[in-house]
Amino acid sequence: DVDDALFDTTQIPLTSRDIRTVGELLHDVDHPARHLLRDVAGDDAGRLLHGWPDLVAAAATLWSSLPGQQFG
Repeated sequence: DVDDALFDTTQIPLTSRDIRTVGELLHDVDHPARHLLRDVAGDDAGRLLHGWPDLVAAAATLWSSLPGQQFG
C-alpha cells in the first residue's frame, strides 16, 4: 500500500532528542502531508466534516498547553 511508506518507522531517524529547527521539521513533514491530502476524494467529505470538532478541540488543547497562552 502506498500509505505504508508514509508511516514506516524504519524511515524515522532514531535520536534521543529531536534537534531539528521548526523550519526543518516543517520541511520534513511537508511532502508526506501533501501526499495524504492528495488522497482525499469527494466521498471522504462527510467523514472529514465529522472529524472537524475533534480537530478543533485538539488544537485548543495544544494552544492552551503552550507557555504564556490563556483563554479568556
